Amino acid sequence: MAQKLAFDDGHSNVTPLILDVLEENGAVGTFFLVGNNVTEETKPLLKRQMDMGCEVANHSLTHSSMKNFSAKEVRAEIEATTAKIIAMGGNEPKF
Repeated sequence: MAQKLAFDDGHSNVTPLILDVLEENGAVGTFFLVGNNVTEETKPLLKRQMDMGCEVANHSLTHSSMKNFSAKEVRAEIEATTAKIIAMGGNEPKF
């Protein structure tokens, strides 16, 4: 059975290195993205992840502790991030 890798990555300066290793080994991963880090600057990384067959997941807009958030605030964090991922990458996150 193939192993699945997940990365609480954000996008960050480590993302290209992770993608290089995955690509060199014919592997893919799931990347949990923070909406505030999904920008025009990181758009090429998002496209690369998707083109490689990696799954992109939603890790909220701000990566804040949500224990004191209202349901409306939680929903807003998730919806804003989903919208950014779709706008930048064209695909809706599955998680």
